[in-house]
Order: sequence, then C-alpha cells, then structure tokens
Amino acid sequence: MRLVSRIIPAMAAFALASCGTGADDAVVDVAFIGSTEELFAENLRLASAGQHMRAATGEGLVALDAAGNVVPAAAERWIVTDDGLSYIFRLRNSDWADGSPLTSQTVRDSLQRTFAGLRGTSLGLDLAKIDEIRAMTGRVVEVRLQSPMPQLLQVLAQPELGLRRDGAGLGPMGVHREADIALLSPLPLESRGLPREENWENRIRQLRIRAMTAVAAVDAFENGEADLLLNGTLANMPLADTGALTRGTVRLDAALGLFGLLIRKDKGVLADAGRREAIAMAIDRETLLEPFNIGGWVATTRIVPPGLPDDIGTLAERWVDLDIEQRREIAAD
Repeated sequence: MRLVSRIIPAMAAFALASCGTGADDAVVDVAFIGSTEELFAENLRLASAGQHMRAATGEGLVALDAAGNVVPAAAERWIVTDDGLSYIFRLRNSDWADGSPLTSQTVRDSLQRTFAGLRGTSLGLDLAKIDEIRAMTGRVVEVRLQSPMPQLLQVLAQPELGLRRDGAGLGPMGVHREADIALLSPLPLESRGLPREENWENRIRQLRIRAMTAVAAVDAFENGEADLLLNGTLANMPLADTGALTRGTVRLDAALGLFGLLIRKDKGVLADAGRREAIAMAIDRETLLEPFNIGGWVATTRIVPPGLPDDIGTLAERWVDLDIEQRREIAAD
C-alpha cells in the first residue's frame, strides 16, 4: 500500500511561527529540491514537490499532521460502522474557492473525478476496494467498501485525493504564482468554516516556495536565503553540513523500514549465507552512523523491523551478548 506523509502541515505551522532566519521576517522562504514543473503540476501523477503543493492548497476529507496521524480536514468528524464497510463523514460548514457551498454532492463529484483519473496508478489500486461514494443529506458523505480496509483514512489523506473544483482546492493555504515562485498564504479561518481566532492575522506568515537543484537549494539554505529546505534524499546527504548543528537542522521523514546492503549477484563471496552473516557481524553500525549526526537514526542488527507483517514476535537484536571485537573475532573464523 502506498502511503505518503506530507510535510506541508509542518510548513503551515512554520508560517505561523514568530520569526524566520531569512532577510524578510514576514515571509518564510522554502527551497524544494525538484523542478518548477513538478512544483506546479496540475495532474494526478505528482512528484514530491507537487504533492506538498497539493496538500497545502487542496486538503481532502482528512489529512495527516506532522507526526503522520490522521486528523480532520474537510470532514470535521466521521464514524466507521462495526463491519468496517462504511465510513460516514460529516463535512465542515465551508465554501469552495468560488464561494459556492461545500456540499455532499460536490464532494462526491470531486472524489469520483479523482478516482477515475487515478485508474491504473498504484494509488488507484489502493482505492480498488471502494464500492460507492454516496452523497447523503446535508453535509454527509458515505464511502462504502467491498471489504474492510483498515487504512482507508490514511489513503484518503494522500495529497492526490485533495478536494478540488474547477482547478481550485479548499486550502488550508491559497497560492499565487509569480513566474517560477509560489506564494502561499493561510486562508482566513472563517472562510474554511473554522472559528475565528483573536489576532490571527498578526501571527501568520507567507510561504515563498521555489524549486531548485539539490546543490542550489543547499547553497540557498546555508547562505540564509532559504529558511526551510525540503525533498532531500539519501543521495543528497553528502551535500548537507554534518557539523555540530546538523542534529537540529537536518530532519528525516519517519519511515518504517531498514537500510542495509543489497546483494546484487548470486555468485562470488556473498553467494554464501555464512559469509554474509560474517560480514554482518563485523560491521560496526554505530560508528557508521556517527558522521551523519542525525537524530532518530538507530543502529540495529535485526533483519525485519518491529511492526512489519514478517515480524512474528520471535525476531530480535542479534549478538546482544557480544561486543564488536568479539563479533569480529567470530566472523574472522
């Protein structure tokens, strides 16, 4: 199943922060590693930059917060029937960008268009269990399933499933394009059907977003021209400063999985399982991680991380009673 947690909630929170590091404290400058075309893409096959933009300007029934938890968005609340085959969403009292009311019929139509456009994609396959979308009375939408789908809410929170009408979304931010730059501004809370907060206007910041190559984006961040740099990958890690401040400035998306060595050939030294085990024993994982200085990275000798389907509760850290010298001595034999 394809699940992507977007960083745009953190960007929106950054927009409400008290200050920035750039020259203009009224604007948070964001550098995206990617292309301008990806940033402003209008289709449903979005690269990472386009996913962030879509999540910022066109939220769905639900959304993911910065920690990856499902939170209300266009739907202020929902219930799930006991058999897991029906999800009933209550829409907030909000309007589309053109001022027309957000109704169950318009939401159903938006989702049906999106589902049709996603046919043949990996996300479309995730939606295959959806049998019907029903517009019920008032502001109630029902999603019926052919069989239970425990992670439906996470799928509905994906940016491609953001609600849009005539090319415009529901926010939480509005976008204005100036050449290759996107200016994002938080929409007024009352326009989104939310209670107005006192002095809200005094605490907001615009986001000024531009797409750059990895080298240019890192240079912009180091020179103070960008307050936030997004969409880096492990391939870009060598460009990042790994000095004393890295632990506070470089953040990694939480991901359930492992990094390791990929065996590319079934011949040679690594063809033998015993030799692979010896190499695994001899690797000093803690020392390998130290140069990156990234908080949250934990060395492990496990083959399957906790929580994955293949973890049946019997897998654990290996060689826990041996220090690295002892392990290497055994590996050498």
